[in-house]
Amino acid sequence: MKPNEFMNKNNKPTEATVSRRANLTEVAQIVIVELTTKCNFYCKMCIIHDIKKPKDINEKVIYNLLENTNSLKSILFVGMGEPTLCNNIMPYIKEIHKKGIPLIIVTNGSTLKPDLIDLIVKTNTNVVISFDAATKETFEKIKINADFSSIMKSIQNINLKKAEIPSSTSKISLRFVAMKSNIEELPSLVHLANSLNIDSIDVSQINIHYNCREETLEREQFDYYFEIAKETAEKLSIQLTLDEESTKLNCSQPFVTIDGKIKVSCNYHCIVGDLNKQSFENLWNSQKYKDIRDKLTKGEFPLYVRFNNLINTIKYVYPAAIKVIIRKLSFN
Repeated sequence: MKPNEFMNKNNKPTEATVSRRANLTEVAQIVIVELTTKCNFYCKMCIIHDIKKPKDINEKVIYNLLENTNSLKSILFVGMGEPTLCNNIMPYIKEIHKKGIPLIIVTNGSTLKPDLIDLIVKTNTNVVISFDAATKETFEKIKINADFSSIMKSIQNINLKKAEIPSSTSKISLRFVAMKSNIEELPSLVHLANSLNIDSIDVSQINIHYNCREETLEREQFDYYFEIAKETAEKLSIQLTLDEESTKLNCSQPFVTIDGKIKVSCNYHCIVGDLNKQSFENLWNSQKYKDIRDKLTKGEFPLYVRFNNLINTIKYVYPAAIKVIIRKLSFN
């Protein structure tokens, strides 16, 4: 999203792009953390491919995030890599649990080994599995290197562990990115989720970029299959939700990059601090960060905020897009 797409002609954020209520909180509702850029899949809808030097987040960043947790309510592990490939994910889960902070991990489900599953269930960690089809054929076309059966097995193993520990509050949900090649399978995915004891599916439309422009869905086509899936979900008591928040500017959900920088949100690239240098508590409560949150909440986009966003968009987003364009051209 371009910097000015958050604003209308009067330099005010539109209702479609700003989550106002969430912006008004005094604490960070969710701190989104990119644990690693390592990934074992090559997904059709992902803009980040071929990272030359994938790496894990610095331990100091996590330490500074957790040094004082009065300013955050929960943590979400997600990003351009697969969080479970981070070498220190298990110590991080233990430390977060020790602090009493709810944790959610978004994963492709391929590397959920028994010891990790055991820890997830014992620490009441919630797991969101990226699951973009109901059939093996479609699933493995969208997610190159994926093994549909293996991921199904991982879900079953989590359920078995939960049965062993009835006191656990861990939940499994699915995340489905809707596109031309999989939308017809959404109703079937609801039935599959029911068979796997999964009670919620989060659906989002594909974020269009040069790598998958051909997967763009017409709104009518999306609505048709979503309504069928919704009717099925209601009959099976499965929560089917349409994620319309991910494209909104939400100041209560800061994003910690792989380099330890803090962005205002995952989809707005204005960097407000560095967790390599100071704690999250100090950054969140600094006057500079408070002022930025206050102005954005009011619909004000100061020049320095827009410039910061533009510079970091060029730095972090454009290079990946250019790589995709060059790769596409080389195949033609």
